[in-house]
Amino acid sequence: MANQPMLSIRDLEVKAAKKNLTLVDGVSLDIDAGQRVALVGESGSGKSLTCMSIISLLAKGLAVTGGEIRWNGTNIAQASSSRLRQLRGREISMIYQEPLTSLNPILSIGNQLGEAARHVRATKGDVLAMLDRVGFHQPERVLRQRPHELSGGMRQRIMIAMALLGKPRLLLADEPTTALDVTVQDQVLKLIYDITVETGTALLLVSHDLNVVRRIADDVAVMYTGRIAESGTTDQVLSNPQHPYTAALMRSAPSLESKPERLLAIAGRVPTPSEWTDGCRFAARCQFATEQCASKPPVVDVDGQQAACWHTDRVREWRQAS
Repeated sequence: MANQPMLSIRDLEVKAAKKNLTLVDGVSLDIDAGQRVALVGESGSGKSLTCMSIISLLAKGLAVTGGEIRWNGTNIAQASSSRLRQLRGREISMIYQEPLTSLNPILSIGNQLGEAARHVRATKGDVLAMLDRVGFHQPERVLRQRPHELSGGMRQRIMIAMALLGKPRLLLADEPTTALDVTVQDQVLKLIYDITVETGTALLLVSHDLNVVRRIADDVAVMYTGRIAESGTTDQVLSNPQHPYTAALMRSAPSLESKPERLLAIAGRVPTPSEWTDGCRFAARCQFATEQCASKPPVVDVDGQQAACWHTDRVREWRQAS
């Protein structure tokens, strides 16, 4: 098929088998070569599970039970172990939230990078060059060190180097700066952005920080209770949200670009998976909710921006009036 997305997720469903709970419910998402996409939302919305599903790294007891994950046209949702080993690191790589738990505390950095290099058929020269690229100007010394001898930011740079050794076409970054202080967060995010721009590597960034998303992503998908609530270009979605949940997120998030204002908390609480219904799951917290919201909302297209809501017209009217 001409012009097909590099990664195409359709109607993805993830369940906790033991409790028969749906945790990701019908998610569809496309990523083109070189595109930077952010997946945002509150904790428990299914962002990380969607990300982990792409290369079958779901925790024990969780499974993809529906939908497709097409990589260059081939469905990899039920790929064999050998195919997944071939994919990981060489075609799709991942950076995790906490680098300390991702690195073996006993082995040297050199041993761990060496193992990653063998998997993707990279040389020691490639390893040293990549360490230099991510900001280590004495890479030989770093190879002799162990994870506990490095700061959190340095460990995350090691994980970025490891992820990029195989020159993957897609980088998955699951809250890559969660464990870092603010200054180091900024450095690591700039590094990820710069490298993806330079190499043409596509990026799927999982984040809850809208300011980060605004700076890094071309497009954004907002998740709520296992579903995509809204998606579109980052500028569209963050400047002119069509879904009540996205609008509420914007009101509750501090902005780096405008004067400080009183932040408004979103009323109510996020329903747990056992409380999910077929209808709009944001309805109980939404100022625009009607009886119609008890039915599953349609996905409405507004100038190329999609929102799963019965009342996008009321959201627009409210935004224009406020």
